[in-house]
Amino acid sequence: MSTFIFMLTPETATAIGERMLTELSSRFPEHEFEFAESEMDDLENAISPILDDEDRPGCYTCPEDSEVERVQEAFGRLLADSIEWKAS
Repeated sequence: MSTFIFMLTPETATAIGERMLTELSSRFPEHEFEFAESEMDDLENAISPILDDEDRPGCYTCPEDSEVERVQEAFGRLLADSIEWKAS
């Protein structure tokens, strides 16, 4: 199982953080998701895999590039939909 962490602006995290966590977890039950607030522009509203294998300390695993891309695309769509939903 891979773990992904997504970083949201503080305002976005407050408004939709839990909703994003629920949506991603239901769409990708084979992965775990965590989120945090970020005040660093290059990390805001982004998602990445965490490269750590708790079962084998010192060993790192990463999902296939295509899987990372699938998760990132879904995250982007959910974020865009949430921003549109919030704005209306």
